[in-house]
Amino acid sequence: MKRITWIDTAKAFGIFLVILGHQAIDPNILTWMYSFRMPLFFFISGYLFEPSKYPIFSPFCVKKIRTLIVLYFFFAALSYLFWLLAVRKLATHGFSLNTDPLKPFIGIFYGIGSGGWGAPLNTVLWFLPCLFVTEILIWKLNCSFQKQYLPFVLIGLASLSVLVTISKLPRLPWSVDVALAGSVFYGLGFLYKDFIVKWMAKRYFIISLGAFFILNLWVGSLNGRVVDMNSNNYGNIVLFYISGIAGILFLIGISNLVARNKLFDFIGQNTLVIMCLGGVSFLLLKSIIYLFKGSLPVTSGLPVLMGITYSGLQILLLIPAIYLVNKFLPFIIGRQQKS
Repeated sequence: MKRITWIDTAKAFGIFLVILGHQAIDPNILTWMYSFRMPLFFFISGYLFEPSKYPIFSPFCVKKIRTLIVLYFFFAALSYLFWLLAVRKLATHGFSLNTDPLKPFIGIFYGIGSGGWGAPLNTVLWFLPCLFVTEILIWKLNCSFQKQYLPFVLIGLASLSVLVTISKLPRLPWSVDVALAGSVFYGLGFLYKDFIVKWMAKRYFIISLGAFFILNLWVGSLNGRVVDMNSNNYGNIVLFYISGIAGILFLIGISNLVARNKLFDFIGQNTLVIMCLGGVSFLLLKSIIYLFKGSLPVTSGLPVLMGITYSGLQILLLIPAIYLVNKFLPFIIGRQQKS
């Protein structure tokens, strides 16, 4: 499939917001980012979903196991071993010593990122098994319902996600509970890809971007800093979906306006590796800062510009790892070995 420039740019912006969202910056900015940054990745995945390529379930499932589950277990195990054999042994106090090593080990198979079950250095890995569940669910629903009925199915999934959330049930393995909400954004990306293309060509496109930005800010602030898909928390579910959709449309619209850029292409094409190693790169960055300054970086009330700088440096530090994965382990991210 030919790469779509704005998608790589949107993924680049999105993964930067994921990295930035783990910095201790202004809570209001975090509220804004959390309102749509993970829904964005579900939406883009749905936009790229082509069920006609996999009319039979088993090849589709095998493909997703290769591109998502193998990747998840590889980096989850790598993160756990690095934490257990290096970080925990060198720690003198704090989270690492207070954590029973068995819990995050079991968490690798449990496949969620909250409650201490996530990878100690990279909780965002929860997204991979959750996306796998989402893709399987949407594939099944697409085969079971005609396309004109799928919007009503998505409304049903959104309602089911509310029931699961308010029931206060224990978190489900592989974030099946979160996949219900993620499937709504995934399904919207799949169903309305033609609308997105036409919308970007309209004369009122620029004006609508401003409207979506204002709507996202306003509704997201009304919902407050409670949204965290990782923890299956959405606040008011109606406000969550409205702000999430508005934020997604704003960001992909901005991405469509940005001229093609090699940096954005590179980051967008390697978001999976960046996502899988973001926690490790943050630890490495803290270590470098400690060596030069003799103290660890500020962990609360971080100025926004400093947070942006740290996030950029984290991605920069991952360039060697990205090169090594693409050169020697491309199968880990579902790519073919280059001859």
